Amino acid sequence: MLITPRLRIREFTTDDAGLLFDLDSDPEVLRYVGPSLCHTVDDYRERIATLYCGYYARSKHLGVWCVETTDGEFCGWVCFRPAMDYRHAEPAGFRAGDAEVGYRLQRKFWGQGLATEAAQAVIERGLGLPGAARAVASALASNKASCRVLQKCGLEIVGEFPVEGFDSVAYSFVREQSKRERI
Repeated sequence: MLITPRLRIREFTTDDAGLLFDLDSDPEVLRYVGPSLCHTVDDYRERIATLYCGYYARSKHLGVWCVETTDGEFCGWVCFRPAMDYRHAEPAGFRAGDAEVGYRLQRKFWGQGLATEAAQAVIERGLGLPGAARAVASALASNKASCRVLQKCGLEIVGEFPVEGFDSVAYSFVREQSKRERI
């Protein structure tokens, strides 16, 4: 579990499936990501049991985690996962060994800096590992709020790529040691 000043970031359990279903039932939440691949609470339960728990079994620092306020209210999720698991990894220019940062919050938590707080926490923990040199992310260019979150986390634009008729932006963060090694 990660604790920030306002958040608890923990592993999902299958009991959280309804929370994910409700989050993805809001069309405004999915506005920039497209329709959910899960259609029932059982689909989310299966996703948690296989994909998310699979991440947790392989690494304490890679995965998709539940984001809650410190008093336990569900906000959404944050991820720091193998970048090649992103369905548009190749056009985004992601490479094996990269870790993708992502997040999704309920609308009532938008505009409060919580996505930035959660993303920074998983980036700091993940990039603190030996060999973890590059965090990457992508967002639709039109999703100005998400682009701001990534920039506040220290990620820089490294390119653009099309996704299903939309312009997307690829971001990368390279820890300081790696920047020095390239000079």
